[in-house]
Amino acid sequence: MIDHKHRIANGYIQALVKVLGLVSKMDIGKGKKESEDRYYRVQVGAFLEKANAEKLQRKLKAEGYDAIIRK
Repeated sequence: MIDHKHRIANGYIQALVKVLGLVSKMDIGKGKKESEDRYYRVQVGAFLEKANAEKLQRKLKAEGYDAIIRK
């Protein structure tokens, strides 16, 4: 069941990345001028349990995104 939810969540993440034209942290700065290095933030989840937020954070970081948790 958890794996199924994980795949669904990953699908949402990938859809957001594609629809919003986001790039991973590793791609930032490739072929861009210094004036174009601006960061925009996107909230990708809201969780009742911190452990679930930490799990998504680890996944996002593994995929090259800068992920933070705020309460």
